Amino acid sequence: MDGNNRNGARGQDTSLPRDQWGRLTGRLEPYGKAALDFWPAADGWVCNCVVIRQGRVLLLQRDPEGFLGGQWDLPGGKLDPGEEPDEAARRELREEAGLEAAEVVELAHYSNPDVQGDDFRFHTVTYRAVESDDTAAVRLSDEHPNFCWATREQFDELPVVWYIRRVLADVDWGTINTHHGESD
Repeated sequence: MDGNNRNGARGQDTSLPRDQWGRLTGRLEPYGKAALDFWPAADGWVCNCVVIRQGRVLLLQRDPEGFLGGQWDLPGGKLDPGEEPDEAARRELREEAGLEAAEVVELAHYSNPDVQGDDFRFHTVTYRAVESDDTAAVRLSDEHPNFCWATREQFDELPVVWYIRRVLADVDWGTINTHHGESD
């Protein structure tokens, strides 16, 4: 696993147990409809990006003191007012990892009840990011202490945020090439 550790922090594995995923993973929404026009009453949106280089996925470690502390996540976050999901995914990639996306392509769109028990549904949209420069160095924001480029095998062993496991479970990492959106 290749990565960076700014402060030497180690998080605990607080991943949601597999037997509880079903109650939270919610439903798969129709492909290509991850836009505010299709979901005007949506309570909240989380948009993230899958960046894969040479068969390794970019993961960012969440702040050990924050929500889902210490777990590994994709670059992403919540929508800003007036922003579309694909715009939020690009912005979050730039803010959290210092990378630019030339294009984002929807991989999956799920909605699920709030994991903290609040009475609303979150829409989580994951995009494949086609990088503008696939040699650019990752530049972490203060929000994340570490990053890594994990192989599929390493990913399976890391304490990864539960919703990422659901999205990446069926992705063939070898066929996602983030350079010009072409398959290997």
